Amino acid sequence: MHTQRQLKSYAITNALDSISKEKRLVVLAVAKLDYLISDNQKLSRINHSLNEINERNAVYIVQIEGLNKELNDELNAELKRKKKWRNATLYSVGFNAAFLTALIVLGR
Repeated sequence: MHTQRQLKSYAITNALDSISKEKRLVVLAVAKLDYLISDNQKLSRINHSLNEINERNAVYIVQIEGLNKELNDELNAELKRKKKWRNATLYSVGFNAAFLTALIVLGR
C-alpha cells in the first residue's frame, strides 16, 4: 500500500495539475476571446462596407425607378398616339368601304 508520504505527494501533484488545468483553461479562454474580438472587428468592417454598398444601391435604384417612370410615361403617350391613328385609319377604311359599296350598288 501507499505510505502517508506518497498519498500526500499524490494529493499535491493532483492539486498542481488541477491548477495548471485551470490556468490552461484561462489561457485558452483569453485566446478565444481575443480571436472572437478580432473576428468581430473584421465582421464589423465588412458590415459597414456592405451598408455603404446598400446605400449606394438604394440611390441607384431610385434613379433607375425615376428613369423607368419617365420611359413608361413616354411609352404610354406613344401608345395613345398610335391608338388614335389606328382608330382614325379604321374609321377611314370603314368610310371608304361604305362609299365604294354605295358606288357599286348605285352603279348597277
